[in-house]
Amino acid sequence: MKLFLKLLESLEKENKRIFIHCIMNYRVSVFMHLYKKFVWKVSDDTLIAPAKYEPNEVWQEILNINM
Repeated sequence: MKLFLKLLESLEKENKRIFIHCIMNYRVSVFMHLYKKFVWKVSDDTLIAPAKYEPNEVWQEILNINM
């Protein structure tokens, strides 16, 4: 996770664009939520994800990571 966040942060600092995708957009939603939380320091806990997405316990655990 830390590597992913650092990579995105470095690309953002260089004004580079990156396309992150998964078939249902669930994993992307979780990863971008964590980026917003840890890199941008946004405290909003709202997960922007497809309407029917309910993270299973594995993804809930990832969402609850504290770094």
